[in-house]
Amino acid sequence: MTNDALLNGQVILLSDTEVTRAADFHKNRYAFAFMNNTIIFNNNPNDDRDHQHWLLDEFGISPVEFENIPRGYMKKDRIQLFVGSNFSPIDKSILTRENISILLAAHHKRYASKVVPIYNGVRIGKVGDIWPPVETIGVFNTYRK
Repeated sequence: MTNDALLNGQVILLSDTEVTRAADFHKNRYAFAFMNNTIIFNNNPNDDRDHQHWLLDEFGISPVEFENIPRGYMKKDRIQLFVGSNFSPIDKSILTRENISILLAAHHKRYASKVVPIYNGVRIGKVGDIWPPVETIGVFNTYRK
């Protein structure tokens, strides 16, 4: 984990406590992004990077491109979506049946869940905390017979 973060279009330096809290958060969530008409997942459970560092390091995108990539994370109790360094709601038109099915199947596989809410956008809060969502898209059944 580096000591910088991109929030609201500005690079900020994190305190040592914030670095530790951010690293813990990032290692305990399952990150994904919508790129090139597909959903990519960060399958490294020890990766403590934020989305920006993961996507720039692994896929060679620019900081400007990063601002337009819809992304999110999963935890046992949620699928959270957002875009940009201001963590705005994504354009829901990318949530095709196929994309929703991919997200729900990934959540079920990772957390053995039966239902999960999908949230869109967050209100930026304290580094390392789960930030409150802007809106709820719905609660979905992850279990497929």
